[in-house]
Amino acid sequence: MRWDPVPGDRFVVERAGAAGAVLFVGEPNDPTLAPDHRSKLLWLPREEQLRGLLAGTFRRLERAPTGAWTVRIEVNGLTFSATHDDAEEAYALALVRLVDAGE
Repeated sequence: MRWDPVPGDRFVVERAGAAGAVLFVGEPNDPTLAPDHRSKLLWLPREEQLRGLLAGTFRRLERAPTGAWTVRIEVNGLTFSATHDDAEEAYALALVRLVDAGE
C-alpha cells in the first residue's frame, strides 16, 4: 500500500540493537520519512485514514452493548464485518478483509 506521509502520521521504526520498536509521530520533512528509508517503517494509520482507504466499500461503524466496534464493508455485493474493542483496530481488520477480497 502506498503511503505519502502527512503531518502527525504515526509510524514504528525498528532500531538495530534496540529492545523493541519505537513509536514516532512524524512530520513529512523528517529525514526518517525520506522515500529511501520508508521500507524500514511501519505506518500506523489513524481512524480517518483507515476509513479513507476503505473508500466506497465502507458501510458503517457500529458499537455493540459490550463496547466492541464493528466495521461493515461491502465488496462486489458481499458484506464483510470486522470487530474489535478498539475502533481503529476494527477499521484495520476491515482493510485486511478488503485487501484479501481483492486477491
